[in-house]
Amino acid sequence: MTMTDGGPAITWYTDPTQPPRGHSPARGLYNLGRNLDALQRDLFGWPPFFTLAFVWLAFLLRRPAVGDWLLLLVVLAVGGGYVAYWAAGIAYGPRYFYAALPALVILTARGVAALAARGGWRVAGGVLLLLVGYNLITLPGRMDDYRGYNFVSGAGQRAVAAAVETPALVFVTASETDWWEYGAFFSGNTPWLEGPIVYARDRGAAENARLRAAFPARRGYLWTGERLLPIEE
Repeated sequence: MTMTDGGPAITWYTDPTQPPRGHSPARGLYNLGRNLDALQRDLFGWPPFFTLAFVWLAFLLRRPAVGDWLLLLVVLAVGGGYVAYWAAGIAYGPRYFYAALPALVILTARGVAALAARGGWRVAGGVLLLLVGYNLITLPGRMDDYRGYNFVSGAGQRAVAAAVETPALVFVTASETDWWEYGAFFSGNTPWLEGPIVYARDRGAAENARLRAAFPARRGYLWTGERLLPIEE
């Protein structure tokens, strides 16, 4: 861990005081377990017991179709594939496992339909209403949990937006190890970079000048983390 202005940051280098680097099947299974725990907490925001319950019901309450098995295979492939990866990757929930989200959503919906077919839509609808009510009650706390997550804050964007003359091209100074220093601004870019402000990473005068040439109509600024400095033409 390296101390930065935003707090401690992980620095990836060989440190004899840390556990040995590397990966193994045992560590992969450990990471899988952590991701499954996170999936149960974060997939739909329901109590963990209910998160995958409808997936099970899709197979237990009726004869599963070929499509059900294929969807389950997608989920297993994503989970099994990441057993071979060295990091758990948990951030904003089990983010690497969200590749299986379409399959999980469809299987959940099929499980709800199976419950309705067996117990009636009143039963299925009642359970869903209770779960949605749980979502509404717990949503404010979940939003607070992600406020300032990974040292990312919207304060810098607000300060820049209040001070620049648009259209603007703002270079953000960031260290080599702390992605969030620029990451906090990157979300302010539109996919086509046509918004009032375009944020770019400060790569030094020469590289910055090359990028400014691609946006000649925009005023240039440098954000140092504390001050916004206009770039002279």
